[in-house]
Amino acid sequence: MDGSQPLDPRKTIFVGGVPRPLRAVELAMIMDRLYGGVCYAGIDTDPELKYPKGAGRVAFSNQQSYIAAISARFVQLQHNDIDKRVSNHSGYDCYGKEMKFIFWAPREKSTS
Repeated sequence: MDGSQPLDPRKTIFVGGVPRPLRAVELAMIMDRLYGGVCYAGIDTDPELKYPKGAGRVAFSNQQSYIAAISARFVQLQHNDIDKRVSNHSGYDCYGKEMKFIFWAPREKSTS
């Protein structure tokens, strides 16, 4: 991870459904291991409660890593006893600009 890179909002994704125990550094390491080029990861917190909202943002230092992250159909997240799967979605902000989203969704654990 390269924290010295300037943040480019055009290479930043929103990550929803992040497990609340997951820290920003762990999210950064997961995304960097999968796609490389992570220069920032942050977890959104409620300003009054100071508690994670279950969402975050990840910025990439290069277009290739950003495209790889938004192009992946699913990403599996395994963190301690949490096993979740990520699916990609895109949408539009209030100005009509396309935005890319990744949502964590619980994965059914197999009993075998």
